[in-house]
Amino acid sequence: MLGHEPLAAAIFAGFAWIVLTAPASAAQQVAPVARPSVLSSVKLLSESPSESRFELTFDPAITAYGPSQGAPNQPSLSFPFSSRAAQAVQPKGMKGLVRQLDFLQQDNVLIVRFDAAEAASARPEGLPSSVR
Repeated sequence: MLGHEPLAAAIFAGFAWIVLTAPASAAQQVAPVARPSVLSSVKLLSESPSESRFELTFDPAITAYGPSQGAPNQPSLSFPFSSRAAQAVQPKGMKGLVRQLDFLQQDNVLIVRFDAAEAASARPEGLPSSVR
């Protein structure tokens, strides 16, 4: 579909995958040009005590993201020019590394915070490093 591009991060976003690992290194920042986007769904793909994988679907696909500051057990990702649709909610019954998701809207930036059982990092997979 137009506007939906696969992104991989073992936590995810058009599709984006986001990976949380414990203990983990700092999230990598990508700085392409951003355009307005809406987080339309969140799926838990897999989980264990040391890693949780999510699929975040944005429409249209996101073009930028960055890490947000937080406690070591609360890695966060910021999505500029993004917001969350009402149906994009936390998956039920999370029992792995990530126990809860929080969605914070600060002006035109959507922040997704992953509350983990221990220190962790969020690492999107498959996001473009630049927009051409």
